[in-house]
Parts: sequence; structure tokens; C-alpha cells
Amino acid sequence: MPSFWGCSYALADTLAGIAASTYGNYVTTIDGKINYLLPMKDTEYVYCEADVVRQGGRIGLYEVRLTADDGKLLATAEFTYYRTSSRIM
Repeated sequence: MPSFWGCSYALADTLAGIAASTYGNYVTTIDGKINYLLPMKDTEYVYCEADVVRQGGRIGLYEVRLTADDGKLLATAEFTYYRTSSRIM
């Protein structure tokens, strides 16, 4: 498996985790899935953005898109996070 697959999954998980933590608590990943749509090559940058699908009391669902510098969609991902009771200081 090429190393960029693991790196792109880690990037998507990290960005979704940052989005989940904006509610003020530490989070931990419950589940994650990524769909690779195009090869991650011939691009200088890979852009990543995350959106909240739903944030409940403790469980949140987030969608992530990874795109090339020309705007082509490279991968989509979905992550579920558990929001702990520990506040981020």
C-alpha cells in the first residue's frame, strides 16, 4: 500500500477531529472510512476540508473532502467521534 494512502487518511482524521473539538471538548475517533476516487499524484498540494453532518450530545458525524490544487475531488471520508467530558483549556 503506498504511503500516501495512510497519510491522506491521517490528514482526514486529524482535520475532522479538529472540527469535532471546536465544541470545546477533547474527542476520540470511534469510526472512520475513506473512499479514494482518484490517484493523489500530479498535484502540488492536497486540500482538506471537514463539515459537521451532525453533532449530538456525545457522538458527532463529520464528512471530509480531499481535493487537488486544480479542484479535482481525490477522496471523501466520514468519521464518527466521541466527545469526552474533558474540556479543552
